[in-house]
Amino acid sequence: MTFFYRLSIMILLLIIQFSIIPRFPLGAFEPDLLLGMTILIGLFRGVEAGCLIGMILGLFSDANMGILLGSKALCWTQVGFAVALAGERLMIENRVVQTLVVFSGCLLAGLFQVVFYRVSAIDEPLWRLMFTSLMMAFSTSLLTVPLAALLSRMKLLPKEKHA
Repeated sequence: MTFFYRLSIMILLLIIQFSIIPRFPLGAFEPDLLLGMTILIGLFRGVEAGCLIGMILGLFSDANMGILLGSKALCWTQVGFAVALAGERLMIENRVVQTLVVFSGCLLAGLFQVVFYRVSAIDEPLWRLMFTSLMMAFSTSLLTVPLAALLSRMKLLPKEKHA
């Protein structure tokens, strides 16, 4: 039964990310809830789950954005892996630690995406890409930690470290 709850949460996040958030003029402060969910699952569920969810949600995000199909999937898979490894060594029950891990994971994803955009010759100034990544990391970290508390209360994320 929890599989269907988790699937419904993912579908709800997809709807919010692609249908509701773009309707608000947030500019550079637009959060990426799918990346936040990838980081949370990697943090609480381990390497395999973090990589798998990073690939799946990254492909959904790539398909929605319409540029470089697979770039976010690869970036988010690496972020899910890195966050899961960091989660093995951190006290992830602490909300401050969760906020910092989400922020640093978003910055890491932004750095990977900047590298992909520069290699693929997308003509965007480097400072704008870095500023957008920083603002997205800030807004995502502020919204993802309450989401983690909600998912923990619904018993969809464990309260302790993964096995």
